[in-house]
Amino acid sequence: MQIYENSILISDVHYDSEYRKQDFENFLQFIEKNPPPQLIFFGDIFDLLFGNIEYLESKNQKIIQKLNFLGSKFEIIYLEGNHDFNLKSVFPNLKIIPISQQPFPMRFGKQKILISHGDFSVKGFFYFYRRFINKSKVLQFLNIINKSLGGRIISILETKQKKKQKCYEILNFQDIIKSKLKNISCDTFIDGHYHQGSRFKINNINYINLFSFACNQIYFIVKSKHNSIFIKNISLKDF
Repeated sequence: MQIYENSILISDVHYDSEYRKQDFENFLQFIEKNPPPQLIFFGDIFDLLFGNIEYLESKNQKIIQKLNFLGSKFEIIYLEGNHDFNLKSVFPNLKIIPISQQPFPMRFGKQKILISHGDFSVKGFFYFYRRFINKSKVLQFLNIINKSLGGRIISILETKQKKKQKCYEILNFQDIIKSKLKNISCDTFIDGHYHQGSRFKINNINYINLFSFACNQIYFIVKSKHNSIFIKNISLKDF
């Protein structure tokens, strides 16, 4: 697949219809009026959205419908994150990339580009939890349990997410990425998840970590610079 010039990238919106919504809704209105050739979501677009959990699908129905409408007009690629997954049935008009297919290979001219939400390389307990909870049958069972308990399970998760600090600096970030990219081969690697907005070259790879929209209200547009991919920051304030 190709990444097109003037495509829009956005990461880590952490949309919630109750307490963090207006900026993303404004962004989607702008995109609808000014459609790009391609829109790529880098995961955690919703603070919580798991396919087969009825309450979460209902709560986010307004944005789900909007994204499916936009997906019928132009290409939307959605990299599942650790806050939003099992989404194929939720977004039939979008190309969904699960964690198992990340980092996902794309091309920009002759360049090999890898894109991911960012948490594909985690180890230990979270690795097994992530792959277990992402299964449709597990989520269907969780949906039944959540309904039988009056929605308490999801309510606990929502409360936890609202209290979670989303804007922070990771002091040893380059060391983390150096280890992460140790066995990776590409020209440019783009991911989200970490909320750092950092760019540097490591292991001969141009690494780009996207700003979190939830923290900075920044999205990105793809440009070509000296026959290479260039990711330009665009602030929502520039609308």
